[in-house]
Amino acid sequence: MFPDSWTTAADHFGPLYTKAKAGARGFHYTETMPPPYPGATQVLPEFGRVPWEQAAGYLLTRTGALNNAVHEFAHRLQHALPGLESLFEDLHQRRTIGHPLERLRDVTPIPYRANERTRKDKYANAYQGKEYSGKPLEVMTMAMEAVLGARGKALPGRESPAEWFRKVYTDDREMVDFTVGLLFYWKP
Repeated sequence: MFPDSWTTAADHFGPLYTKAKAGARGFHYTETMPPPYPGATQVLPEFGRVPWEQAAGYLLTRTGALNNAVHEFAHRLQHALPGLESLFEDLHQRRTIGHPLERLRDVTPIPYRANERTRKDKYANAYQGKEYSGKPLEVMTMAMEAVLGARGKALPGRESPAEWFRKVYTDDREMVDFTVGLLFYWKP
């Protein structure tokens, strides 16, 4: 679903390990640091103890949820294609000038952890503006999820992937146009 040049870059970046689990809240982890000593290991949720390997990636996705797989793989692309990620960061910075950092649990009906914060802008879902230590790492993932992952079932209390695409297309056409343009024309 992603451009071949993008997936090739991700393949060359380092190994990727995946698991799917029914009902899981997906996650992605890519090790960015070299091992602190030979034979070092680390413990990752759902994967257990794994070798510490720089550029190794781990994806947990919800079984049967294409939208979740697209979202988590887009996190992997953020590491493999930092130039692409910077375009989404620049978009977020431009769009959220003057917007306060707010707790996600205060601006959505979902009981997110108290430390999860967002700049909600006009995103179709406030989670898209979530920042991790000042970095907006959900802008690209949520955009790709909407555009490429519009199949699957809804989680209880949330819209279906098709409804998510329709909402983004209707409420944030700039994001759809930006994402589709990059899918067709951006090369690493």
